[in-house]
Amino acid sequence: MYSITGHVQIKSSSAASKTMYYWLAVNGVAVDHSERLTLHNNNAYSLLAITDQVSLSAGDYINLYWATDDTDLWLDAAAATSFAPSSEAVRISITRSRQ
Repeated sequence: MYSITGHVQIKSSSAASKTMYYWLAVNGVAVDHSERLTLHNNNAYSLLAITDQVSLSAGDYINLYWATDDTDLWLDAAAATSFAPSSEAVRISITRSRQ
């Protein structure tokens, strides 16, 4: 059993409603669970938290997918500022939680 945690940093360039989706696949087959976040903010960052538990066997592989229903929403890393370091668009941690 593995725990997958992290976050996805997204940015919007319009005030219209738009949704970002995230899901996990094991061996190319989508796991029956997804996360989503709808934004209305213009030029603002938002974080989508990711938490999954998945059972994997030797030789299995995982894919993390994301999609959006509007091109005004994207994954976005933030550059460093004079007082804060840069941030990545996606941070994922995979930890074996039990055998």
